[in-house]
Amino acid sequence: AGQLGTGAAAATPRAVGGSVVFARIAAGAQHSLALTGAGRLYAWGDNTAGQLGTGAAATTPTAVAGYTFAQLAAGSQHSLALTSAGALYSWGDNTYGQLGVSNAPTASAPTLVAGAPTLAQLAAGAQHSLALTAAGTLYAWGDNDSGELGLGSVSASANPAFAQEATLSTGWTTLGAGGTGNFSLVRMASAHALASTGTNEAGQLGDGTTTTATRFDRLVPLRAVPMLAQPLPVVLVRFAAQRTGPATAALTWATASETGNLGFRVEKSTDGATFASLGFVAGAGSSAAAHAYAFTDVQALGISYYRLVQLDQNGTVTYSPTQVVGGLAASLALVPNPARGPVQVVGLPAGATLEVCDALGRVVRPATATTTLEVAGLLPGVYLVRAAAPQQAPQTARLVIE
Repeated sequence: AGQLGTGAAAATPRAVGGSVVFARIAAGAQHSLALTGAGRLYAWGDNTAGQLGTGAAATTPTAVAGYTFAQLAAGSQHSLALTSAGALYSWGDNTYGQLGVSNAPTASAPTLVAGAPTLAQLAAGAQHSLALTAAGTLYAWGDNDSGELGLGSVSASANPAFAQEATLSTGWTTLGAGGTGNFSLVRMASAHALASTGTNEAGQLGDGTTTTATRFDRLVPLRAVPMLAQPLPVVLVRFAAQRTGPATAALTWATASETGNLGFRVEKSTDGATFASLGFVAGAGSSAAAHAYAFTDVQALGISYYRLVQLDQNGTVTYSPTQVVGGLAASLALVPNPARGPVQVVGLPAGATLEVCDALGRVVRPATATTTLEVAGLLPGVYLVRAAAPQQAPQTARLVIE
């Protein structure tokens, strides 16, 4: 189905994407997703249910134009993504309501899930989806025939706004789901424990039984699972960056617990590849309590990429995912203006189309994808040139034709 992205079967690891550098990946049953450091989405593999978002199957990484995301998750035949602002998008198979949108059986392009809360983490099971807010509230939707949504029942729910898990806890910190199975896992830092729901015939819930669970209330201490017996030095549960002014960006992050944490080096890049140190924020050392941190970049003049380098007291370093802050939108400019002939459009956003309206707002030249406006045939007077680009507010400039 092309899910390797190499164009052919491969028995040994092979590089994928050519010159494109990926920062995050997710794998479904027969499709793959990836994000670049700038948040650009690529997809390849099977597209039977529209899970690639490209409109067709692909055997190599193919860009899904018009979207910028910060996180990904892939189910059997559905895909999920979060923007840096915590907005949820979904596409692909929706047979069990796993997209959280309308009752349409599929969605062939990333679709905003209206009404969903601001989210911080995602996970996708075979035909179900999970999401976590920064405050630790867990939502679940989609297939629930094994109780994998944790609702206390086996009835499905297609709307995440009405599907908070049954315990109503606000202490969850980390999500997981059986990518090709009907079970879910979630971690509660305060209790140093895992909880799980769904099918359990092979003991995949890790609770010492083989019986199905429908609520996240079987808390299993992490020390009971040998692989997880050694706590992570720092459990980073959130890292976000957003523009707060023409030249400023605010970075915030939080930890659930810390062991031997010297602190965080904040690094910045202007191209998503080469990073330089921007500052340092001291950590809490060793603490079982949650901690929140903040840092302000006062030289965020254009598009900026940020990451945290967590430094342990023993010299070990750990890198966070990269967060992206976009540059300020360029002002739309028309040259020459006033004009008697062709007009060059400066500051046009990528992928934008232009249309010309008269002073009353009536369209006199339909939308076209061009950086040169032909004014032949337009009467002298004042016009409005409107530029529209995906996921951006429209820009308008005044044009005088002599």
